[in-house]
Amino acid sequence: MPSDKKNVSTASAEIESPATTSPAKAEDATKPKKAVVKGVKLPRRSTYFVEDDIVWVKPPRLPLWPAEVIRTEKEGAVVVCRLFCAPEGVEPIVTTPGRAHLYFFDKMVAEEEIESCIEERLHRKRHSVDHYEKDFRKAVSIANGLMRTVLTPSKLQPFEVAGVGIVHSLMRTHISAPRQPMTGKFEPQPAVIVLRPELANAARDLKGFDWVWILFHFSYATMLGDSDAAATGAVAPTPAAPKPTNSDYPRLPPTKGEIMAAKWKTTVIPPRDTKMRGVFSTRSPHRPNGIGLSCVRLVDVQGLCVHIADHDLLHGTPVLDIKPYLPFCDSHPDARAGWVSELDESGLAGDDHKAGVAIPVHRTYPDARNKNSNSSSTDKPNPSE
Repeated sequence: MPSDKKNVSTASAEIESPATTSPAKAEDATKPKKAVVKGVKLPRRSTYFVEDDIVWVKPPRLPLWPAEVIRTEKEGAVVVCRLFCAPEGVEPIVTTPGRAHLYFFDKMVAEEEIESCIEERLHRKRHSVDHYEKDFRKAVSIANGLMRTVLTPSKLQPFEVAGVGIVHSLMRTHISAPRQPMTGKFEPQPAVIVLRPELANAARDLKGFDWVWILFHFSYATMLGDSDAAATGAVAPTPAAPKPTNSDYPRLPPTKGEIMAAKWKTTVIPPRDTKMRGVFSTRSPHRPNGIGLSCVRLVDVQGLCVHIADHDLLHGTPVLDIKPYLPFCDSHPDARAGWVSELDESGLAGDDHKAGVAIPVHRTYPDARNKNSNSSSTDKPNPSE
């Protein structure tokens, strides 16, 4: 039977003498399996608790209790904790599997949040808490005083980011900028990042690098204002500062594309593909925080002016940060690119750039939408019409 033949061949391979094994077979035996693609396959940890972490742990006959990790065993599979302010008669050392009734403790700022957390954990309606409530409140206070941040994603709060400079470039329209720099689709163009006056010393020593990373805001990714969002039901981002109005150029009704762009989506169809992809696996400008990252050529640094080339940045783009490109840690030439690599290998990849309306983004043209969508960036509407 076929199964017997398979067993026989397997057995004969196992008892083959090293003296009769060919060098080629011996070399193949030392090679990694095909499941390991280009490099070492790293294991996935089940937990990330380490010594001194502040956690919630479930002791016997008590609610989740604030504690401190004193050691971990078996790569975090077993975690040993010491309870803060353990009630009388309760063993303060608790050993638990790393994924069972063990959670990171989050920093709480407002008194209302602390009180709400205490009431939620105590479960007064289920049983009496009189014999340990005082110790529990003290334990929460100690743990909260030791924490510096939140570790639960749903508790993240917005934070302000101030730009460090503004891009001055020759590209005024989306269609004039490549979707990715250095793709050979567009002629490389120069640009300059003009820094804020107080940041002159921040660019010192940058001049010796050939390439830099530019972290920027997709400020032109959506054109919807708050009033437009209310009319359409879309959710538009709130600007950091009120935008200047121009009574001579009133806002036009939003286009379908603007309405769709106002609320970022978890999945998008990339220009080169026809399938929906998770937004984190793409470089779509419509993202939860609207932040872009480009590696561009550094031309020169003169005071507050950082001259760059081979970029994809529109005129007026706010720059959030500049970092040097380091070949020894930033370059991974053998790395696969997920679905992008698969698409290229299949021969089904589309063009990296989609044609769009060539309307300048740095100013308002009230009748621009009546123009031909294929008009060039130099074919500007006349404001006096």
